[in-house]
Amino acid sequence: MTEFLEGLRARLGPPLSTSFDDDTCNDQDWVWNTGDDLITAGKQDFSGKQAFLISHRPSGLRPETL
Repeated sequence: MTEFLEGLRARLGPPLSTSFDDDTCNDQDWVWNTGDDLITAGKQDFSGKQAFLISHRPSGLRPETL
């Protein structure tokens, strides 16, 4: 999964990202908005187990108008 995220970073640039860390769980989210596509990746560490989720959908939001 790390290679996939690094590929997105190399192709699309740095993502918007956020993380949440407490005693029981560690979550990280990354979002890329290309203007045409919205790509979201998430990672959750919970009780020693990791889960990843990748989502893609068309985007009507243009980054240059923000």
